[in-house]
Amino acid sequence: MKILIFNTAGIGDFIALVPWIYLLKKQKKCEITLLVSDRSYEYAKTCPYADNVFYLKSNNNHINLFSFHNLKTILNLRNKYDFLINTYPSSRFFSKFLYGLTIRFINENNEACVFSADFKMENYYERYEDLFRKIGVFKESFENILWFKVEAENKIKKTLSKFKYKKIIGMVPSGNTLTKRWDKEKWMDLVRLVGLKDEFLFLVFSDKKNYYYVKEIYEEAKKDNLIFLEDLSQEEWISALKKCDFLISVDSAAMHIASIFKIPSVIISGPSDPRKTVPFFNRDFFKFVYNKVECWPCDYYSCPNRKENNMVCMRGINVENVLREFEKNYENSSNNNKA
Repeated sequence: MKILIFNTAGIGDFIALVPWIYLLKKQKKCEITLLVSDRSYEYAKTCPYADNVFYLKSNNNHINLFSFHNLKTILNLRNKYDFLINTYPSSRFFSKFLYGLTIRFINENNEACVFSADFKMENYYERYEDLFRKIGVFKESFENILWFKVEAENKIKKTLSKFKYKKIIGMVPSGNTLTKRWDKEKWMDLVRLVGLKDEFLFLVFSDKKNYYYVKEIYEEAKKDNLIFLEDLSQEEWISALKKCDFLISVDSAAMHIASIFKIPSVIISGPSDPRKTVPFFNRDFFKFVYNKVECWPCDYYSCPNRKENNMVCMRGINVENVLREFEKNYENSSNNNKA
């Protein structure tokens, strides 16, 4: 049986899909081809549960189906498949139209069954469960399904070996949109207050797009127990997150990695509705902090509001709110360890 899976989103949505790819391979013993975006390709291409991985180029989080590379990729996908599975919605009308043409082209002279996630379902990641259930794949427990090369793990171990610590807190100040940025000053205050406990080491993460924004937070915070992880591959990035005992993050890919590793997390949700974005697996490990303003939730890349209403969803979240949720998570984790 041959299956083609479309997941042309970011690394977070791909990470959320990984358990289902694993279960699909385990339960159906099929040949799996993945079509992903360039944002997740670096990691997806090493996936041990996929037999073939192709990618489409994107621009500002949208796939450009008219690029030469993308047209060539679609031509290469014209194969005999038993199932075509679309796990991620096209957000624009024109993109939906082009996606429909792509499906028809790939499936021409084929009799493949085409499945799309039910995009009317409230939670994005419950859609995966509903979708894979349709082809007879069901939820199971899993361990160690996020893969690493020895070199990646060794690089992180070497970095951490220079510091003394009892617990590691991962800190992710930026997501894939500008609307998910929390104030730099609030991040610095949070580090100062949490850092009053000497046992914590902070690992600060950033993608390439938000590098200078995150580096500024790191440099202005000026703490000895703060490490800014630079120039990491996606595999090394995930290896480093695996080492964390806790996570404080905006709505980002880190949240989905934490859900796989069962890392207690506080998510500064900002413009995102937690009911839609909370990971499917291990939800009990997550606490969300958000501010229900008049324009909440939204999917804008940058906030369209001006003056005092600009980024009001993020600006309304106080350091005390986040600190309170972290302390609850920390206390619960400590009690569980004692038990």
